Amino acid sequence: MIIGLTKILTRRNLVYLIGGLLLYVQGCAKYVEFEAVLPPENNTLAKYQKIVIVNSDRGKHLNDLMENALKTQLTSIYPGNVKPGKAIDKIGTEIKLFNYNPKIMSTPEEKTAYLSYDLKADEKLNRQRTTSRVPLQSCDYLRKKNPCRVTGTASLASGTQTLTVILTGKIHLNDGTGNAIIPTAPIQKTLTDSGKIIKTPSNLIFSAINQVAVDYAKRIIPYKRITSSEILRGGDTVSVKLIENKAFGLAINRLDKIVTNNDDPDFEDYYNLGLSYEALNELRPALEYYLRADERESGNAVIQASLKRVRRIVQE
Repeated sequence: MIIGLTKILTRRNLVYLIGGLLLYVQGCAKYVEFEAVLPPENNTLAKYQKIVIVNSDRGKHLNDLMENALKTQLTSIYPGNVKPGKAIDKIGTEIKLFNYNPKIMSTPEEKTAYLSYDLKADEKLNRQRTTSRVPLQSCDYLRKKNPCRVTGTASLASGTQTLTVILTGKIHLNDGTGNAIIPTAPIQKTLTDSGKIIKTPSNLIFSAINQVAVDYAKRIIPYKRITSSEILRGGDTVSVKLIENKAFGLAINRLDKIVTNNDDPDFEDYYNLGLSYEALNELRPALEYYLRADERESGNAVIQASLKRVRRIVQE
């Protein structure tokens, strides 16, 4: 029987059969998508505690739009300081202590960065008009045959318009002494809308300014983006299912008990615990458990990739 099977199988089929058996034993890799915090292009700003946006021409519509766009993007997350959610009992305690005297903390000048910008917007509107001759008809639908007859022709005018907005300028990021923290970034953004009905210049300018602010924020602070990360199997299977279904809080509760009560936890449980924390943007505990997983399984490519991603954001 074995001899007969060997004759039937070609070398290529044997390779596929063996590969299929290994895949069946090991299982396919599983991934989970979540909104990860990714490191900026330039991490020089990490040592600064505050950014002051300097609007040199406040009251000018263009400058005020840029100021608001930059504020929105630069305060969406806090570099290296993404804090976990508070427990219910802690929130209750804080409510009881509501009438407390707040402390106003000042930021040292050497920890303050100043962001300023120069901005200019140009608009170009082109209109194209076309004229065509169309037949005019008179119809009498009480007639069974040929109810319509041509009575003449008329001119029909139509056309399209194209609006182009060009945003130019520069963005500067300096310290308190005026020295550049990172090189000056040029602004060059062009948006176009065309058709019979188009957006107003103000709408296009607003969109262009927001795109500039988004692009610049990614250069200097961590930003969020949907990413996919592998779930390691080999540890607790229930927590793997929870992570697959994006029940990250439940996975954390379960894995935390497992790694705490186990004298020798599996590195997969440490990694998956870090992955669950990262998925909730709680980066410090995520880094801690990625490091523990790396201690037990040094050189694992999946652990190294996640560790590198989080380590570049959280300052140890």
